[in-house]
Amino acid sequence: MRIEPVSYNGKKVNIPLRYDAVADVDIYEEVWLPLGDDKEVDLFNLLKQGRIRKD
Repeated sequence: MRIEPVSYNGKKVNIPLRYDAVADVDIYEEVWLPLGDDKEVDLFNLLKQGRIRKD
């Protein structure tokens, strides 16, 4: 295992991330809407909140 130092970029901390660190983790688990959820209503609410926009 290779250890990389944490670096600082202004006020941000850059933490190195490698593929093997997340290979076994389902990184999209919380991204997708739950089964049975009303996707059209969710998209409408995201548009209304300004979190996404329609081009």
